[in-house]
Amino acid sequence: MLGILVAIFVSWGIELRSITSAPDSAVEVNGDSIKLTTVRNAWQQRRSELQQELKGDIPESRQKQEQDELINELIRSKLLQQRTQSLGFRASDVDVAQAIRSLDALQVDGNFSRERYATALLQRGLNEAQFESDVRAELEARHLQNGVVGTAFVTTKELARAQALLDEKREIDYLVLPAKAYVAAVKINDADIAAWYEAHKAEYLTTESVNLQYVELNMADSSAEVSADDAALREHYEKIKDRYTVAERRHARHILIAVNKEVDDATAKKQAEEVLSKLKAGGDFAALAKQYSKDPGSAAKGGDLGWAGRGQFVKPFEDSLFALKQGELSNPVKSEFGYHLIRLEEIEGGASKTFEQVRAEVESDYKADRVRSIFYEKTQKLADAAFAKLTELDSVAKEFNTSVKTVTGYTRQGGGVFGSDSQVIDAAFSESVLEKGENSPLVTLGEDRALVLRISDHVTPTQKPLETVRADVIGKLTEQLARTAAEKQAQSVLAQLNSGAIRWGAVNKLVPALPVGKKLLGRTASLDQSLVLKNAFSVPKVEVAVDKPAYRGFPLANGDYVLLAVSLVQSGAVGSDDAVKARIAELRSAQTDQSGSNDFNGYVQELQRSAKINISPSAFE
Repeated sequence: MLGILVAIFVSWGIELRSITSAPDSAVEVNGDSIKLTTVRNAWQQRRSELQQELKGDIPESRQKQEQDELINELIRSKLLQQRTQSLGFRASDVDVAQAIRSLDALQVDGNFSRERYATALLQRGLNEAQFESDVRAELEARHLQNGVVGTAFVTTKELARAQALLDEKREIDYLVLPAKAYVAAVKINDADIAAWYEAHKAEYLTTESVNLQYVELNMADSSAEVSADDAALREHYEKIKDRYTVAERRHARHILIAVNKEVDDATAKKQAEEVLSKLKAGGDFAALAKQYSKDPGSAAKGGDLGWAGRGQFVKPFEDSLFALKQGELSNPVKSEFGYHLIRLEEIEGGASKTFEQVRAEVESDYKADRVRSIFYEKTQKLADAAFAKLTELDSVAKEFNTSVKTVTGYTRQGGGVFGSDSQVIDAAFSESVLEKGENSPLVTLGEDRALVLRISDHVTPTQKPLETVRADVIGKLTEQLARTAAEKQAQSVLAQLNSGAIRWGAVNKLVPALPVGKKLLGRTASLDQSLVLKNAFSVPKVEVAVDKPAYRGFPLANGDYVLLAVSLVQSGAVGSDDAVKARIAELRSAQTDQSGSNDFNGYVQELQRSAKINISPSAFE
């Protein structure tokens, strides 16, 4: 949820000292602690996402990289929090409430859902105070970011140069050497197969799996426990009465006698009283509004303001308007704009439906509310019971008058009735459940299901014999050798091109491929191989000549190999004509935003460089 609010900054490296921190501290930043629970909860979420992305275990090198990045993110967040506090940036309670209420994840039918908010907090193990504190910190950091970014600017000359680079075109030709063209020439023997298998044994393991036991509660099961008498429903109606009230709107006219440089307060007040006398004497309101009112939005319409509810006018005006009776005329009302004469034309809404009119709706809402409350209380008791028993669920199931259910063959990719739900995967393969045999913490599935689980059996990965995977080994080894052969020949041809031993037109005589033909392309051109365009525009301009193109070679993700020739660089337009000016204007906003982002990244990087940061070596243990 915080990802909706948190700005993602460019990552950078930093040398950090590891020390022995306080037992509950993972990182200390200028003396402030980031708790172990904060780091480990964040890592659990990140690890779950990675396991789903990689469809299995995370390589050790990737895990270390991700942990370092996570620590850096938490450090930067803490540094920004410290800086915003020291500079006096503050987010009000209203700002925090509005930010939370506007989160898409908490909306139901376009409106903020209190129930969804409670469920989301439960799923993340947070209370309202913790979450609101996080949101407040992010809003304050955004104020700081806006202050830095808002100072960015880009000169016209820089913009013109950027536009010229964007308009640059390059004449290229290339060919693709397909790796499969070299498969027939690949020769492998039993020794090659055995060597490949030994070097890639980790790829040939059986799938790790567990058998799960779990106790589940469903919100629907709590429905039978809810009944409603008339007194309870009437009490509930009073709590939600506003839902059945049509907001009051008022239709008014006004005449504004403005206070400004030409008209002081006393003069404006006197004129307002004079106009009021004319109105009381029977003067036409619309005609007098056209004659005297200085409100540009309503004067020409005879002072007509149309229909409006509360919150649409400045407070003195609103207070006076909603104090009038229909047809009544106000005395001069002072606001920041001057003096107003207000006449209330009509009143609409403001009435509430009676309890009897909405009894069925109230009963439905009351029961739903009670079911949610009972379900929530039960889930907390379930969590407590599972923790108290710790290593068995049979007695827990009896306590809740239900049975222990099972899922067999559950893997790190999921399975059975839980599919690939990341929360269940995280719980099942957590250290306490998988290695210590303990019951899991409460796992919530959506808004109406909750469970605790344990592992009854753990099937660890075992090595598959070479005989059973021989065909796969041969296929992968052949593919690798074919790729190597394609690259080797491409590099040989590239060396001949660069030395002048052959020209581009003769390349197809040496390799099993034809060039696609010369094309003059811009940076944003559409090309089947986007990597070709990227490499073409990375060639330094000084290396390109008509009589001697610049050559490059590089592999594609599928193992094919590309030979590229760049024979011409055509500079983009730089000038003062209208077309260029228009493009520069379009680019200014994007370039300024990028410049501001770079400035802010540098600002945060300097905070991090000069900070005193200590990391516990056991942060992820």
